[in-house]
Amino acid sequence: MATSYMGDIKSGPKLFNIVEATIIYLENRYDTPIQYHHNWQVILLTHEEIQQRWCGSQYENDIKKNATCVSESKIYAFYEVASGAIILPRSTNLDRTHDVASVVHEVVHFVQDKHGLTWRGNNYKCLEWLELEAMTIEMDIVKLLGLHRPSWYISHNNKWRKKWRSKLDTNGNCVQI
Repeated sequence: MATSYMGDIKSGPKLFNIVEATIIYLENRYDTPIQYHHNWQVILLTHEEIQQRWCGSQYENDIKKNATCVSESKIYAFYEVASGAIILPRSTNLDRTHDVASVVHEVVHFVQDKHGLTWRGNNYKCLEWLELEAMTIEMDIVKLLGLHRPSWYISHNNKWRKKWRSKLDTNGNCVQI
C-alpha cells in the first residue's frame, strides 16, 4: 500500500494551518486531562486504500465481511485510533468545503483520543457522542472560516447529527446498554 505524508501535497501549509487551528480551537473544550501524548500525522491514501484500511481494521479475521465492507463502505476519511493517524484521500482539495470539514472532523477525533475519550481511553465516550461532537464542531469551524456551505452539505451534516443525537439520552449523554 503506497502512502504519502502531509509534506508531499502542494497544500501542505494550508493543511497544517487547518489542523493546528482546529487543535487550538479545541484546546480547553474537554475537562479531561490529556491521556495520550502523540503528535498528529496525516496519511494520504487513494479511496480504495482508505476502504481497505478501514475495513481491514474492522474485519481483519473475517475475509467475507472484509470483502463486503470494502465493496459497500463509503468511508471518505477517518481517524485511526490504533496509529493516531488522520487518514485522508489523496484527492483532498482544501478549496472544497467538504474536504476542509473532513480534516476538521478527523482532527476532532484526534483531540478526543488524546483526552482518552475514544474506546481505549480512561474517559471513554460512546461512538454516538464522539460523532455528534465532531460533526457539531466541524460545522462550527466551517462557519467560522467563512466557507461556502452548500445546501447538500448542510443537509448531510444535519441528517447525521440528528441520527447521532437520537442515540443519546435527553441530556446528550451515552445510553448504557
